Amino acid sequence: MSNIYCQNCGRDTKNQTEVEAKDFIKIKNKAGLVTGNILVCGVCASCFQRRNEFLKKILDSEHKKRLIVAGPGTGKTYAFGQVLKKLPEGSTAMVFTLINSLVNELEKDLSIIEKRDISVNTLHGFCKRLLYSCVRQEDLEDGFVYLPQLPLLIEADARLLKFGFTQKSFRSTFSLINEGVELQFYMNRGAYYNAVSHDDSVYRVYDFYIKNKDKIPVYNAVIVDEYQDFNQLEAKFIDMLWPGPRISYTNLV
Repeated sequence: MSNIYCQNCGRDTKNQTEVEAKDFIKIKNKAGLVTGNILVCGVCASCFQRRNEFLKKILDSEHKKRLIVAGPGTGKTYAFGQVLKKLPEGSTAMVFTLINSLVNELEKDLSIIEKRDISVNTLHGFCKRLLYSCVRQEDLEDGFVYLPQLPLLIEADARLLKFGFTQKSFRSTFSLINEGVELQFYMNRGAYYNAVSHDDSVYRVYDFYIKNKDKIPVYNAVIVDEYQDFNQLEAKFIDMLWPGPRISYTNLV
């Protein structure tokens, strides 16, 4: 007699529950099915039930800021999609992720949601696009360069001029929005090279919107993937875009 096994996790099991295969696609069910039904063990059925219970609490919550803390493979993208589907038709939403490779994946997964204008970006990519389009910088000339290694170049300048500024200290200065001598030195050198990099691009857009609040693009919802890895500057910038619900997702390590 052959063993009975879970078509999701592959465990041997005595008890099985029939569920829709599409609900287990993201965790790669062992049956390899994307349509129809599969038979799962009690552990998988219980986890699926608990996920739905927690998701209902998230969707029913009246809090404008919601933080989801969960482990990998627990249905993050599915939760994002359900939150976005609940928005009124015609709503605009922004989804931020840290990694470029995840942008296309999230765009594909969320593209099935109709009648909502949903954008997926890394925060640096979003700020880069704004700088080249509508966030005018008086100290930069047209055709400025986006140069990821700019902090290294400016560190070399600081060393030649007997300053103790480093790439690491520049990053801390921007992330904490310490608008002192070090930040000003960096910005002046960036203007001299007619170039921007990751951290200063976010600061430039943030500073522009602080001075031009009427030009801030506003979204009905903002979703932030891996929120714990965003620094103070980035979090404050995200707040600018968000008058309504913001969903942050943090993976447990």
